[in-house]
Amino acid sequence: MGSGERQEGNPQTGARLRFAVAAAEGSAYSYTMCAVSLVRSSLVVLGSLALAACAASTATPPATPTTGPTETVATAAEPPSPPKDFSAIPPAPADCDPYAAHPAPSPCKVADDGRAALAAAIVVPDRVSRDAALAELQACSVYPPGVILALRAELTPPECGDVIVGDLAARAEVTPDTALRDALVGIHLAAQLDRLVGPAPELEPPFDKERFQGFLRDVLTPWITGQAEAIQTLSERGARLSGYGKGIVAVHAGLADMRFVAAVRAVPLPTELAADNELKDTYYGSLDEALEPRKVRGRDAALVGLRLLSEVGVLDDPRIARARALLSEVYAGRRIDALDQLLLPPLEPVARKTPTLTLAAGLPTFYLGRFLPEVAQGTAGPLGALDEPSRIELATALLERGLAPTVRTALEAQDLAPAARYAFGRALVRSGQLYWRASDFQQAAQLLGKWRGGDRHATDATLLLAVAEALGKGAKDAVEMMSRGAFPLGRPDVTVLDRLARGKGEPAARAAYDAALILGLAPPEAGGKAFFQDLDRRYREAALLATDLTTKTEATERARAAAATAAVVAE
Repeated sequence: MGSGERQEGNPQTGARLRFAVAAAEGSAYSYTMCAVSLVRSSLVVLGSLALAACAASTATPPATPTTGPTETVATAAEPPSPPKDFSAIPPAPADCDPYAAHPAPSPCKVADDGRAALAAAIVVPDRVSRDAALAELQACSVYPPGVILALRAELTPPECGDVIVGDLAARAEVTPDTALRDALVGIHLAAQLDRLVGPAPELEPPFDKERFQGFLRDVLTPWITGQAEAIQTLSERGARLSGYGKGIVAVHAGLADMRFVAAVRAVPLPTELAADNELKDTYYGSLDEALEPRKVRGRDAALVGLRLLSEVGVLDDPRIARARALLSEVYAGRRIDALDQLLLPPLEPVARKTPTLTLAAGLPTFYLGRFLPEVAQGTAGPLGALDEPSRIELATALLERGLAPTVRTALEAQDLAPAARYAFGRALVRSGQLYWRASDFQQAAQLLGKWRGGDRHATDATLLLAVAEALGKGAKDAVEMMSRGAFPLGRPDVTVLDRLARGKGEPAARAAYDAALILGLAPPEAGGKAFFQDLDRRYREAALLATDLTTKTEATERARAAAATAAVVAE
C-alpha cells in the first residue's frame, strides 16, 4: 500500500502535506539528518536480523591447538586506501562531450532579426546537431544576452546542462535578466542532481553476515550520507533561486530523493536473510519505514517544482513527465497522472509556415517572451484582437507548448472567435490534467460554456466542456489530491457526460469512457461491488459505441478490470 493510500481518512493529513510543501518551497530540505536517521535504522535492522539469522547455526570454535608455537612471519602492512568521497558530484558522462565541443563563434553571421536562423536551428531533430546550430547564434546581439546559452542548456540531455553552462551560470555579466540567470543556475544544478543517486554500491559474493556488515559500515553507510549531503548542498542553492529556475531544481531534487529510495531498497541481502522469508519481510518493512521520510521529501520537492512550473505555464516538458511518472509509481494510491487516460480531442497543430509560428510552437514556454517580445506585451501585442486568421494561428501555436501568463492574460481579456476559444479551452483542460488544478477546469468550463455554435470545433468543445464541469468540482491542486483524494467533497457529477454518451459514434464513446474514468477516481467507502459493476457496464457501452480501435480496445480492457474487481469486492 502506497503512502498516498495510508493518508486516506486522516483529516489532518491534507494540512500537514500542504505545510510540508510550503516549507520545502521556502527553505532547503534537511537531507543530512534524514540520512543519519536512515543509516542508524538500517544498522540496527540489518545487524539484529543478520545475527538472528545466523545464531542457530553458529559452529563451536575449534579447540586451541596444543602443538608448539608457530613461527610468526612479519609482513609489511599495506597503507589503507583513502576513503571515497561519496558526496562528490559524478562527472558528466561521455555522451555530453560533443556538446562541450561546440564553441560560440564570433563574429555573428546573422544580419536580420534572427528569427529565421533560430527557427531553423530549433527544428533540427538530432540533439547534437541542433546544439551546434544554436552555438553559432550565441554571439549574435540580436538576441537578449545569455538567452541562447540558456536555450542550448535547456535542449540538451538533462545530465549535460552544466557542461554547456559551465561557470557562466551565476555571473551577472552573462545577462541582466535575473529570471534568466536563475534559470541558468537552475539548469546547472539540475544536471548535477540528475547524476547523483545512481545504483547503490553492491557487495560482491559471497553474501555472508560478516562481509555484509562490513560492507554496510564501510561502503553503504558513507554512500548514503554522502549522497544526502550532495543533494542537500545543491538543494540549498536551488532554494535561493526564484520562479522557473527554482522549479527546475525542486523537480530534480525530488527525482533524486525518490531514486535514492529505490536504490537503497534494491541493495541485495546476505544469503542468510534472503533465504528466510519472515526475516526478509521484517527487514523490508523496517527499511520502508526508515525510507519513508526520504520518499515524503521527494514528493514534496517534486510538488513544489510542479507548482512553480505551472505558474510559468509550462505544459510540454520532459521534467514534468518524469516527475509525474515517478510520483505515480511511488504513490500509486494517488496517481497524479490518472487524468492522462481521458479521451479528449487533440489540439490541432498549426502549420509552421513562418519563423514566428515555428518559434511560437517550438520554443519552451519560459523563453517565448525573450525571443518573441511582442508576446509579452499582452493585450497591446499581436494577440490584442483575435479577429484575423493569422492572429488565431499565432494564438493556437503559442498554446501547443504552454500557457504563458502574458498569453493567458491577453486571451482572457477578449471575446474570442470559436477557433481561438477552443484552443484556449483545450490548453486550460491540459493544464488541469497535468497539475490537478480545479481552477483551470473551472475557467475552461466558463470559457466553453459561452460557445456560440456553428464552428467545426463545436462537437469537441462540447466534450471538453462536460469534462471540465465534472473535474472543476474536484481537488483544487495536486497537494490536495494526494492528501485527500481526487474529489474530497464527494462524488463527481457526470450528468452532462452521460447525456452526451446517449448519442452516437466516437463522440458518444469518448463521453461514456470519460464519465467512467472520472467516476473511478472516487470509489465509495461502501457498496464497492455495485460501483465496479457500474464501471464495467459503462466501459462496455463505450466499447460498443466506439468507432476508433484504440478507444474500443482501451474501454474493453477497463471493463474487464472493473468486472474482475467487482468479483472480489464484498457487498
